[in-house]
Amino acid sequence: MKKKTYTHTSLTRGKRELSLYKFRLNKVRLEWCKQVLEIIKKFKIKSLNDLGCNYFQLYKEIKIQNLKYNYFGYDIDKKFVEIGLKKFPELKRKYKICNIERQNLRKVDCTVASAVLEHVDKPNKFLEKILNSTKKIIIIRSQFGANNSKTKTKLGALKPVNFNQFSFSDFSSKIEKKNFSCFYFLDKATNYSLKFKRINKQTNSYRRIFIMVAIKNGS
Repeated sequence: MKKKTYTHTSLTRGKRELSLYKFRLNKVRLEWCKQVLEIIKKFKIKSLNDLGCNYFQLYKEIKIQNLKYNYFGYDIDKKFVEIGLKKFPELKRKYKICNIERQNLRKVDCTVASAVLEHVDKPNKFLEKILNSTKKIIIIRSQFGANNSKTKTKLGALKPVNFNQFSFSDFSSKIEKKNFSCFYFLDKATNYSLKFKRINKQTNSYRRIFIMVAIKNGS
């Protein structure tokens, strides 16, 4: 029998985590959303895909700042989306529940993927899909380091989850082959990505998050 694997977005979450997200939705402006939008606002974009939209935390910040983007969210976890829809009913036709690795993405000016790519089963194939569906700017918030690595850990979740780290040079090479220029910024939300959280005791791996910005040449 083939062993089943689980991605970050295919997990069933506990009540404690759902309660935390409800609190964040109503009480907290997330730092990573503000940092990402400060980057996006430098470009003239009209449409945006939010991959792993969760409870629409990025949309929340877009709305707070009164930015006018044609927004669409993708996520596999119906529970989180339902939490967000209670606050943002205007998004009832602006999302899709799906496995984003298998989903055809709509063509947009901008794609944002926060804490998603490190958890998918086939990150290279998924990155290719993002590159082919984005016309101007890609923002990926994920774990980067000197080398590629892949572990599987629970990370406090109910089932094992992929945890990929991407090599700066290898990742940039894939981006640049598609006529994008690639830049990296330390993530403010994780204290400028200090090595503060160990995610794997066996390999002594630490969480180190960057925001990768890919700009289409000539856009």
